Amino acid sequence: MATPQKLSGSTNVGLLLARLPVGVLFVWEGYLSLKAGLGNFVTANVSHVPRYMPSWFGENFLKAAPFAMILFGLMICVGFLTRFAGFFTSLLLISFLMVLGAKDPLAGSYWPFNPNFIFLGVALLTMFAGAGGLSLDALLFGGKSSKNFD
Repeated sequence: MATPQKLSGSTNVGLLLARLPVGVLFVWEGYLSLKAGLGNFVTANVSHVPRYMPSWFGENFLKAAPFAMILFGLMICVGFLTRFAGFFTSLLLISFLMVLGAKDPLAGSYWPFNPNFIFLGVALLTMFAGAGGLSLDALLFGGKSSKNFD
């Protein structure tokens, strides 16, 4: 069994600074989707659902996506069940890339410059590395996370 490695203070700050922008972005985008009206959001995006998916699945996914974005964004921001939230955030980002493609709509460039690839990298980082010592995970669950403060 591997012994837990103590993370330095700078590593904990780095993990916090990596996860905050992605978490805030997900909360903000989910909020904007709900602010415009859930029905409007679904109607505006249902045409992007791939044809190989049943229409009922696409509509239900679009109805759940803003709530999932807010929930997982908050979880990543505060560092609560971060690996779990990082996994599902990664799945959401992969689904966005599948539906929208790899072209960045603002810059007109193709991967790897699509922002969703960058966000996917950070979401995978949170899934594999965890939240670090500056998180609710460290406060609530202790263990090696609570020993990460220098």
